[in-house]
Amino acid sequence: DVVKDINQQVRSGNSLSNAFATYKKLFPAMAEHLIRSAEATGELDVVMERIATHIQKKQDLLRQTVSTMLYPAITMLIAVGMFYMLVTKVIPKFAEFFEKAGKTMPPETQSMVNLAKFFNDWGLVITGGIIVIIMGLSYWHTKPKGRLVLDKIMLKIPIVGSVIIFGAMSQISWTLSMLLSSGLTLLDSLGIIRSLVGNQVISDDIEKARLGILSGKNFGASLKGSSLTPLVQNLITVGEKSGSLVQVLEESGAHYEEALKHKNKVLSGLMEPVSILLIGGMVAYVYIAFFKAIFALSG
Repeated sequence: DVVKDINQQVRSGNSLSNAFATYKKLFPAMAEHLIRSAEATGELDVVMERIATHIQKKQDLLRQTVSTMLYPAITMLIAVGMFYMLVTKVIPKFAEFFEKAGKTMPPETQSMVNLAKFFNDWGLVITGGIIVIIMGLSYWHTKPKGRLVLDKIMLKIPIVGSVIIFGAMSQISWTLSMLLSSGLTLLDSLGIIRSLVGNQVISDDIEKARLGILSGKNFGASLKGSSLTPLVQNLITVGEKSGSLVQVLEESGAHYEEALKHKNKVLSGLMEPVSILLIGGMVAYVYIAFFKAIFALSG
């Protein structure tokens, strides 16, 4: 239906870029600007291929990040499910059995019973508090100031922050290289990239660099003190001086794409032993408490 409508618009005399602009939720934000530039230069086929490549790379980066985070998320979900079953089903039966037998529980078993009682008494309050906090943070993230603070915190979280930065550097490098090679000016390209970057801190730094260029600075100097990595800043400075900025940015994007893949592999490798220790520790504690209780009952 979308293709049919775009076809009708073009046949009616509308430009292809304006037709694409009517479907901003379906096509990337940069598509309209790139197609408009291609209409002027006659390189529409080349630009369309670049847009397709950009979408593919963006999806690959997202897929890598999601696959990395999926394993620990499932692990934590299993751990929470096990903890819930222990607290609500298993441990209360321990306590009831010991009360009927008139025996004193070992310290390990007693601590487990006390923990179960605490969560049975306050579980709903704790769950409600967590939901309220998540909803509050989500609402705060929709506000400019709240989003800036939360995104700044995300960049400082070990491992997670580096994954975000590597992904942003790859996206910025690839996208800027594509926009410049498609005929857009540096200022227009930075304006488009600013809206594409998900992290508000990095997005604000891109805007500061754009304003710095408007005030007369070169691109490399306007990035000083930004959250962009020193490597990207130095590569941009060298590329700007040598006249090979597009090629340097393309190589930078490839470098950070590989770095992100490596970081994701390392993160996945770390999460496996951590999850085994987490779940294994919970099971081991329950078994110790259980056998201590059996020994106590047997005298």
